[in-house]
Amino acid sequence: MLVLKSRPTMPRLLLLLGLAGLAASGLGAQPSVDVPLGVTGTLVDERGAPVPGAEVVLRPYPSDYEIDLDLLGYDALPPAVDRGQSGPDGSFSLAAPVPGPYRLEIRTEPPAESAEAVVPLVYGNLTPLEAPRVLQPNELPNRRLVAARVLDADSRPIEGALVVASPTRSRSARQERSASGEEPERLYPRFERAATSTNAQGVARFLMPTAEASVVVSADGFRVETATTESGRATFVLTPDPGIRLRVRGPDGAPAAGVLLRTTGKARAPLAVTDEQGEVTAGKVADTETAFELLRWDSAFTRVSQADAKPANSATTERIVDLRLEAPLRIPGRIVDRASGDPVADAAVWIAGFPGENALSGPAGEFLLNSRPREGSRRLQVHASGYVSTELNAAAPEHGVAEDVAVSLRPAAPLYGFVTDSADRPVAGAHISAQPPATESITDIFAIRPQRAVSTEDGSFRMAGIVYNKPYRLTIQAEGFASFAIDLPP
Repeated sequence: MLVLKSRPTMPRLLLLLGLAGLAASGLGAQPSVDVPLGVTGTLVDERGAPVPGAEVVLRPYPSDYEIDLDLLGYDALPPAVDRGQSGPDGSFSLAAPVPGPYRLEIRTEPPAESAEAVVPLVYGNLTPLEAPRVLQPNELPNRRLVAARVLDADSRPIEGALVVASPTRSRSARQERSASGEEPERLYPRFERAATSTNAQGVARFLMPTAEASVVVSADGFRVETATTESGRATFVLTPDPGIRLRVRGPDGAPAAGVLLRTTGKARAPLAVTDEQGEVTAGKVADTETAFELLRWDSAFTRVSQADAKPANSATTERIVDLRLEAPLRIPGRIVDRASGDPVADAAVWIAGFPGENALSGPAGEFLLNSRPREGSRRLQVHASGYVSTELNAAAPEHGVAEDVAVSLRPAAPLYGFVTDSADRPVAGAHISAQPPATESITDIFAIRPQRAVSTEDGSFRMAGIVYNKPYRLTIQAEGFASFAIDLPP
């Protein structure tokens, strides 16, 4: 190992470095360091005080279909890979079995005085999670009471109406104020929607990150209404409506059960799912420009305008729409080791920008990725343990199926180490970054992804995506110490 000293103008940092995983790649027998994949961090409130007892869940990133079904009360989210509670100091630690797109979910219980209120979760994107992550303290937002009251035309409360509320701000105020973009290793909170049904008084209550929320209300026999709360309050007077009956068939022409129906526009919200006959009824949306979207579990999709609805017959006011889902885009492929040609199992593949559309490779390295129908090529992200992550394009599809994607992953040379002070005491929270030096060619600079890490309580850190035979400039920064940079040979 190398012992590297900082400039003596401030207390000194010592950096101990090594390479792990060389033996697995056939490049020589070297000691391996087994560092579990996962994420650790601390939860604080907007004043910086620790938040104990919050439930934290690490979950494979769910699809839009799964997220909306969860809002409707179905058990639809992918099973969590780990869960726990934040400790008295707000700290938490979760582990993951393989790299991939994950969502870190944070849930808190409502206070006793607002026990009836629904608290939407706060979440963060871990896309990708390819190396152990040590997060800076993450702020949970203060909560404001938001109440929606739902009445009929005679001012009687409507019990059992579905109310979906979305915060008017989707991310933390700190992120929106940041002029320089996201700071490394800070997981800025994102605010999820929430759904509940009205009580006997026709009221639904939420504890939201913002007092203003976009609210969608639907009930059998009434029009769907949308509005934005003012000072945390909104009253909806629903208009009777016979509804629109949608008869949905899959791409093969068979009735499509379990298809999600949702509104579009700024106040997008799930409404219902089709029955065994592929049928579902929804009230006309008050906003006449709003269309319906229909989405199946396999990403088969279509959109329909309310203007397409036709009366069933002259004796009834019920309107009917017959429609057929468009087949999903299917992207098949196989992932192999570039050096040996061996298949790579448990590699995570997803559509760039759409982490919910993902798949894991099987024992033979094969995968099949389902995506919503789209024109043109798709950008894929591929991550696997022990390999350099990569991005590539899947060619434009023909007949809804893209050409087989051949992915060869370059074995990685994971860099591990420890940061200590001159008295050999571990330094936690040091920021370490590795990137190709400016002397490298433009091609290499773009081909080699910069790596970042933060040292843990024992001073250790790990970078998973270091490329063999390439030089790096390593920069180390820690509060109270002089920062320094060194050039590492290939």
